[in-house]
Amino acid sequence: DTQVLPNSDKSKHIGAFFTLSYFLFESTIKLQNIYRFLILISLAFIIEYVQSMIGREASIDDFIASSFGVLLFIFVKTIMKKLKNTYVVAEK
Repeated sequence: DTQVLPNSDKSKHIGAFFTLSYFLFESTIKLQNIYRFLILISLAFIIEYVQSMIGREASIDDFIASSFGVLLFIFVKTIMKKLKNTYVVAEK
C-alpha cells in the first residue's frame, strides 16, 4: 500500500470521526456531552481492537487520529456556539 503523503490515512480517521461526532451529537440531544465523548472514544478503541482480532493491524496512531477527530469536532462546536452567542447578544 503506497501513499502519496505519509500518514495520509490519518486525515481519513480524523474526518470520519469528526463526521461521526456531528451525527452522534445531533441525534442524542438529551445525552450529556461526556457520555457522547466516551461513546465515540470507545468506538475508536473497539474498531482498532477488532481489527487486531481479525488479522488486520491495529494502530495506536489510528486510534489517536480518530480521537483527535472527536476532540476537533467538540472544539469547533464550542467555538461556533460561543460565536453564535456573542453575535446574538451583540444583535440585541
